[in-house]
Amino acid sequence: MLWWKLRQLKSDDWRAAERAALELGAAKERQAADPLLAALGSPHERVRFAAAWALAELGDPRVVEPVIALFRARPAEPYARVLGKFKDPRAIESLVVTLIHEDPAMRQLAAVTLETIDPGWPQSPAAKAAIPRFREALHDPHPDVKRLALELLEKTGDQEVARELLRVIERDIASVGWAVRELDRINPEWTRLPEAASAVPALIELLRGEGFERELAAETLAAIGDPRAVDPLVEALRDRDRDLRNAAARALGLVGDPRAISSLVVAPLDGLLDPWVAQHALVAIDPKWGTTPEARTVMSSCFRKLTTRDWALREYAVSTLAAIDPNWPQSEAARDAIPMIEQQLHHPDPDVREAAARVLALIRR
Repeated sequence: MLWWKLRQLKSDDWRAAERAALELGAAKERQAADPLLAALGSPHERVRFAAAWALAELGDPRVVEPVIALFRARPAEPYARVLGKFKDPRAIESLVVTLIHEDPAMRQLAAVTLETIDPGWPQSPAAKAAIPRFREALHDPHPDVKRLALELLEKTGDQEVARELLRVIERDIASVGWAVRELDRINPEWTRLPEAASAVPALIELLRGEGFERELAAETLAAIGDPRAVDPLVEALRDRDRDLRNAAARALGLVGDPRAISSLVVAPLDGLLDPWVAQHALVAIDPKWGTTPEARTVMSSCFRKLTTRDWALREYAVSTLAAIDPNWPQSEAARDAIPMIEQQLHHPDPDVREAAARVLALIRR
């Protein structure tokens, strides 16, 4: 009976009140609309849920505004289902904010409900108004929240998303790699923006740290081309990771600062760089790098490598000497190196003996 259900709806026993609300909604008891609206203020959440759904079953639009308030206070599935049932655009604002909720289930629920209410919600005034909150969420410690915030900024057409990602790089070393990759995707030319210089300190910190993203830091510093990167990249030429050393060499070639020549030219001789990587970087910095004072400092090291077992290193030593002095076999330095090279004629390795004989023939020609 209606009177009994209405009485139970006001009961202190929340289970009885919940049951009464659901039965009133299922029975489409329109006379119960006002008592159900009053039940939305119940101290028991299960009763509030049941009353909201019962009013949705009755199709009473008066439920939308109080349910929006309840959802804003605590996002929950029953409230979202009610809002989706009415498709009232007033709910978009609260649902949009829930898209960056820390609970994945709530994010998914909000997304589904928004699509139900209005598939074009990303262009709604409520979505545009939420852009500052999405930008703030890019700095959230939870990776999923960051990713979703970025997706939302792109959906809403935020024109400042690239600059906000730069601010992420400045403030959060743990997110630098992610932010750089996203910037590369959003705007492959971002490193040419004047604001890109603000990312240099964080990229240097990443380069000097640990982990797999240091090569990305080297590549990005090269693309920005800021001279502050030269010294850290030179330091990286002696890192224990060979891939990073080679990445740093390529980056120095792109930056094009002649301060790197002395370190680049000697690194292969010390076994730190692949010779062809060093040569490419040196030519990129200065096609006439061999004529610089820094290059001449490695001549004695080159002579020592002319008879090494490493074929590639021998070739590098020869090409480096040729870049420094095309007539190096007739130079005084070559004559001074003859005793050292002659000793290698007695080396147990036939390749070394052959290399020594070949060099001596060049010098004595």
